Amino acid sequence: MITERALFNLELQVRDLDTGRRGSLLTHLEGRAVPYNTWANVGGYMERFRPGAFAKSINENRKALPLMLFHGRDDLWPIGLATKWSSENDGLYGVWRLNDSPNAQRAAEMARTGELGFLSIGFTDIRSAPELVDDYNPQLGEEHMDRITRIEARLVETSIVPTPAYADAQVTCVRSYRRPASGDPHPRLTAWKREAAGLPR
Repeated sequence: MITERALFNLELQVRDLDTGRRGSLLTHLEGRAVPYNTWANVGGYMERFRPGAFAKSINENRKALPLMLFHGRDDLWPIGLATKWSSENDGLYGVWRLNDSPNAQRAAEMARTGELGFLSIGFTDIRSAPELVDDYNPQLGEEHMDRITRIEARLVETSIVPTPAYADAQVTCVRSYRRPASGDPHPRLTAWKREAAGLPR
């Protein structure tokens, strides 16, 4: 069973780099996909992720984890792929490269404005530690709710969403730049290297 969980709260950075040359537009998103050791009410029970819960998963599937919109409910096609993961003490951070589809570029623009500024994950639970309360009654508050700590889980996908289940689950950076039509992202640097290679030593 795949579980979907919105997860974060950091200052958004927006960076636009335009080379001034025609070419495909490249857009990257950065953010914390999963906060660690943070309790959240996810609907009838409290949940948190242990640091390193996804370590094995991201090592095995590093290049095959998609970025989706709303967990694929409105659009079954991915809008991007993960290119980098970093597991820190406070959470799992990622970088995603968006494709050039209209939905992907619209999602990037809405992430800039904060309309789609949050991240959510789909995962499969592998190992957890439940804590059951004797007086279960969600109406009385979080202290009367069961708790579960996710010790190990398999990450299936990450999604951009408008509202998170976790207060600390945001897109933190949107970077866009246009790739030169020549395919060389740094033509001036390449030319300098060629010239330097011809200088006497």
